[in-house]
Amino acid sequence: MLQANWVATVVNNASQLNRLTGMRISLDISLYPLHQDYKQPILDFIEALRQYDQLELRYNSLSTQLFGEFDEVWRALGEELPKAFGAQHTSVAVIKVVSVDVIE
Repeated sequence: MLQANWVATVVNNASQLNRLTGMRISLDISLYPLHQDYKQPILDFIEALRQYDQLELRYNSLSTQLFGEFDEVWRALGEELPKAFGAQHTSVAVIKVVSVDVIE
């Protein structure tokens, strides 16, 4: 429950900030399921993020990058990260955010 509340707070605060700034950001996330079968949860997480047409998504063997409007990036992450955390294993996510869209 704590995870879902934390994500909801971050998404809400991000949404308020975006309305003030209209900011585009770049977000880099690495998901580490702490389980022997770690690949499938990562692939499922990436596939879920691909459904957000308003975001640019790139991925490699180390991380996944999201580019787009501040509000939209955090909304997608707020929807999909709790699902990844709610799976049948413990996971760690390392997130870095850049205050500009570096893809432009």
